[in-house]
Amino acid sequence: MTALSRDERLRYDWLRSRVLGAVESVTPTAQSFQLRLGSGVTAQDVAEWMALEHRCCPFLTTTITIRPDGTRWVELGGSAAIKAFLREEFTTVLR
Repeated sequence: MTALSRDERLRYDWLRSRVLGAVESVTPTAQSFQLRLGSGVTAQDVAEWMALEHRCCPFLTTTITIRPDGTRWVELGGSAAIKAFLREEFTTVLR
């Protein structure tokens, strides 16, 4: 995590906790995980978390989608190997 300063790391940890705490469901795909988010986190916080996540893990593919029904989704992945890494990194959400 040397890509982030101490203050950025503190912000990242806070945002990660908020985002992961808002996960209502997880849908695995062949190369990623789709996380459905509840209303407990703002889109701005999700976007900021994703930007910090990308700085420390630039190999990740990340997307945020707001669907016509109003649900919000974050997709994390990129390959089968990255998906395995994510399962280790996000054990509280990706069982």
